[in-house]
Amino acid sequence: MSAQFQLIYICFYPYPIGNMKTRHRLAIFGTVSAKHYISMIIMLAAVSCAFVPPAPRHGQAVAIVDAAQSQLGAPYVLGGDSPQTGFDCSGLVKWAYAQHGFNLPRTANQQINSGRRIADIDQLKPGDLIFFNLAEGDRRQLHVGLYVGAQTFIHSPRAGKHIEKTRLSDWWREHFYLGRRIVY
Repeated sequence: MSAQFQLIYICFYPYPIGNMKTRHRLAIFGTVSAKHYISMIIMLAAVSCAFVPPAPRHGQAVAIVDAAQSQLGAPYVLGGDSPQTGFDCSGLVKWAYAQHGFNLPRTANQQINSGRRIADIDQLKPGDLIFFNLAEGDRRQLHVGLYVGAQTFIHSPRAGKHIEKTRLSDWWREHFYLGRRIVY
């Protein structure tokens, strides 16, 4: 009688689903003879090494960020939502997403209900909406921008200013309210 081996082979590889990084598992359980054990290991290794998981879908979010960045230097205009009129904060976000087929609400107070909530500032990804509460105390005065990545965001700050890319300094972090992910 030949020796029997219990074969348990598990292969892990990253496989993004929506906006969640998950792990996909391939598991094969069985009992094989010593004669087939080596050939099974070689075959399973070859199959798992040949598999290339699909690339993450960052393209659309990056294109939305690029659309917003194309407006760097455009003036802040209260109620503005186009390159012809200038932009306020929510108008810039609405316009950048509209360039790629998304119809977001017009104001920051409405946009904050769009997409999936991201409570941790360090979990933001490029293209996420980033909201700040600029009011003192219990009041709420929302400001919105688009997270670019590398601890920066793009926004239309206020009257007299122009669309700019800004680093998430301690001040901005203290005023972070939440993020929203539209593109998964």
